Amino acid sequence: MHKKRGLTKKLDEIKVLCDIDACAVIYSPFNSTPEIWLPNSEVHKVIEKFEILTDEEQTEASVNHEEFLTQTITKDEKKVKRLTEDNIDKFMKELMYACLNGNL
Repeated sequence: MHKKRGLTKKLDEIKVLCDIDACAVIYSPFNSTPEIWLPNSEVHKVIEKFEILTDEEQTEASVNHEEFLTQTITKDEKKVKRLTEDNIDKFMKELMYACLNGNL
């Protein structure tokens, strides 16, 4: 129950921080009926907004999990590469200053 409250709180935070309508539909291996977090009016409001969109807009609004993961991994790999390069540059500068100061 504690985890459920925590996730519900995070969902509320996302709604406020991103200024969006959001809900969560949770499927459990222990219950065949999905559980809806936040009031049903929220769920219907989100679904209605989605249904108003054209097919093209719905496709753009939908997330393909594989594509999302690929994009996230690519972005993270670029970030790691940039941070590694920054660290190498900093290390080389420190090494040069140490050499210039006769600390090696």
